[in-house]
Amino acid sequence: MRDFVDNLQYYFQQNPYDDVVGLEAKLERSGRSAQIRSALRKKEAFSKLLEKWRSYPAAQEIIAYFLTKIESSFETEVLPLIDKIPPEEIDVIIKERLIEPVLNEMGNGPFVLNYLNVGGMIYWLAEQCYIRWHV
Repeated sequence: MRDFVDNLQYYFQQNPYDDVVGLEAKLERSGRSAQIRSALRKKEAFSKLLEKWRSYPAAQEIIAYFLTKIESSFETEVLPLIDKIPPEEIDVIIKERLIEPVLNEMGNGPFVLNYLNVGGMIYWLAEQCYIRWHV
């Protein structure tokens, strides 16, 4: 995976929190089994986006910036609530405090992220062990 800029390369190195490995296992552990199919599709869509922009360092830096923003926002806005409120409420917080701010900041241009991409970024980060839905 050395074709990526350093800021993005960072996220290709898994950061295990515990012994729960793989996106499906993480979703099952957190009571989100119903989201597995959708999560895998979104994660795959984001993986394809990464591949599409592999030859464009500027786009990679933008992706890395938003991955960092999502990871940081998840840690401060979502993770403290994981075991305190139902998953449905967590999903609303993710939409309002992670997805929508990224989309608003992204704006329009030749490189654009949409709900599918940002949702995929969250699941991709989860698979890489930077986001978790269990404590």
